[in-house]
Amino acid sequence: MRSGCLCIPMGKFINLRKFASDGFAHSVTLCQYQDELAEIKDASKLKPHVLLCQENTQIRDLQLENKELWLSLEEHQYALELIMSKYRKQMLQLIANKKPAPTEPVLEAHKTFSSDLECQIDRICVMGDVMRKAIQLDEDQAYNIQERLAQLELENKELREILSTSKEPLHSSKKESEWNFSEK
Repeated sequence: MRSGCLCIPMGKFINLRKFASDGFAHSVTLCQYQDELAEIKDASKLKPHVLLCQENTQIRDLQLENKELWLSLEEHQYALELIMSKYRKQMLQLIANKKPAPTEPVLEAHKTFSSDLECQIDRICVMGDVMRKAIQLDEDQAYNIQERLAQLELENKELREILSTSKEPLHSSKKESEWNFSEK
């Protein structure tokens, strides 16, 4: 071993070097953080005062506007109350002086309307009776036509049977006469 030289094994040396570089990086980061914090404090000292002044003026403006709106609302309520009191007085006077409305024209109009309505209902009923009778006549006529058709078909069938039976003996009598004629 050499004298005057500090002997540190290589693995420990690397760990020590890494520890030192990590510590240095940490101290640099800490310094940067403190610098940024100082800048923010300086900026915040100026900024809130300006913002507070602006907000104060806005709050004063809003308070003034609110006060004006309340005064306007009170004036409108007073005016509305005055108008309503005059309206109530006039309505009371009208009710006191009011004469009963004539009901005779209304009753007369109702009577004429109801009599017209009754006439129309009667006409509708008469038309309904006429239509029922016409339907009944049509149904009776259709039934009679069907019945007559059935009778004619039956009669036609019977006549055909009679005709076919009457033709048969003619053929047989003809054959017999032909037979008799050929024998002679």
